[in-house]
Order: sequence, then structure tokens, then C-alpha cells
Amino acid sequence: MRIPTSFPGFLLIAAAVVLALTLPAAGSGDDDMADRGELMTEGGVSYNLYCQSCHGSLAKGDGSVAELLTIAPADLTLISARRGGEFPAEEIHKIIDGRQDVRAHGSDMPLWGDAFKRTEETDDEAVVKRKIDGLVVYLQAIQERLPAVQPAME
Repeated sequence: MRIPTSFPGFLLIAAAVVLALTLPAAGSGDDDMADRGELMTEGGVSYNLYCQSCHGSLAKGDGSVAELLTIAPADLTLISARRGGEFPAEEIHKIIDGRQDVRAHGSDMPLWGDAFKRTEETDDEAVVKRKIDGLVVYLQAIQERLPAVQPAME
């Protein structure tokens, strides 16, 4: 059976399946993992609403408006690969928030911290933080796993 990778929600579904397979069984009492699952689901919804038009349905940087931007959107599935296999959650949080001194990353990306305050009609920073946390958890879940580099044979 062929999986329709052009389906806009494909990444959300795939990430949810991966997360579901790694979550402990129901009733295990692991509230942190359950909250992480909720964050990932919320982040996937937020990604589709706010990020997909630039970064694309598969987060490859090829969204419907990408060609209109001065700086091409990043392939968000390769964040870890560009950073030696580690996902820099705190840095990504700051980039998405945009209100801290990270605008130098050279992007047309909106200041999502301010945008989320408006869209959620709140001044509660905890609400904005959770929305950004959800995006960070979602982005971490969709990172491509690159094969390990094999040493050269002599």
C-alpha cells in the first residue's frame, strides 16, 4: 500500500503514530509523556495553521508562498542534522518566539510570540509558551533520522 505523502496532515499523522508507539501504556501514571503527546498534537495543528504555507506540508521549505519570500524557508526536518544530530529545543523555541534577540537568523518569519498573543487574545505568557512548546515538540518529532556515517574501508 502506498502512503500518500502529499497529504497535508501526513506529518502530523506520522509523528502521532511514532509518539503513540513510544508512549507508555495507559494507566502507567507518566503524566509528562501524556502532556508531551498533547503538546505534539497541538504543535501539529499549529504547524498546519501557521507554518505550512511557508515551510510546506512536509516541512521541507517548499510551502505555497515560499517562492515569494526573500529568504527561502528552512527544511525543518533537518534541524538536528544541521546541528550534529542534536535537536536544540531551547534555540528553536527562541527562534519561533522571535521576540528575543534572534532576528539575526536572517528570516522573514513573523514574531510568533506576539502573533500568538493576538490570535489567542491573551496577555498570558504561559499560553504563548505552551503554543510554542507544542511547535518545538512537533518539530523534534519530525526530524529525519540520517544514517550513521560508515568509516572508510582501507
